Amino acid sequence: MTTTFQPDADWLPFHPSPSKPSYVPPPGAVDAHCHVFGPGDVFPYAPERKYTPTDAGKEQLFALRDFLGFERNVIVQATCHGTDNSALVDALLAAAGRARGDQGEIGIIGAIILVVGFAVAAGVLVAAIEGKLSSWISKIPG
Repeated sequence: MTTTFQPDADWLPFHPSPSKPSYVPPPGAVDAHCHVFGPGDVFPYAPERKYTPTDAGKEQLFALRDFLGFERNVIVQATCHGTDNSALVDALLAAAGRARGDQGEIGIIGAIILVVGFAVAAGVLVAAIEGKLSSWISKIPG
């Protein structure tokens, strides 16, 4: 059964058309702390949350980053999502290398590095084994 996300009574929408800053950030500027919120229908907010933000998914975040003139951003796990970092990971995967993330503790980047590290190590091991097998098989007479 699909549920439709319902905002809280104290829901506050974000400004639909912010003004452009009067300054231009320098090349390589990074928004060092921002969040991705939902959308709640896709990435539910934690039942124990202290607040419910307006849905502002990765598309809105990246559009705001570009509008403000930043080249990159650091996306921080929003407490309203609790320990489910799916919205954060989804945004990082869609960021085309222009974002990094932090979940606290070991952090999402630490977790990704661990997973990628294990995958690379496994790949190297498989390649080494396949290389050895090919070498041994080629020495078999006949």
